[in-house]
Amino acid sequence: MSQSRNIFQELTHGYLTNRIEEFVNLLPKDKSITILVYCRSGHMSQIAASRLAEMGYKNIYELDGGVLAWQREGLPY
Repeated sequence: MSQSRNIFQELTHGYLTNRIEEFVNLLPKDKSITILVYCRSGHMSQIAASRLAEMGYKNIYELDGGVLAWQREGLPY
């Protein structure tokens, strides 16, 4: 589980955004599972969310504007 968790962190932080397909074996097999993606500004997580959707995942939530927008709203971080 921690290995999958780490891959999601890397995917959403942009290190592997363009390489999701290489790590498909670490993604959940259940395409209906809820997946949350976020990054610093929202750009990389938007790309990751689109790629996951193209791969057939149905319940993807992306933090619009990323952590920076979250912080601007004064939400806890």
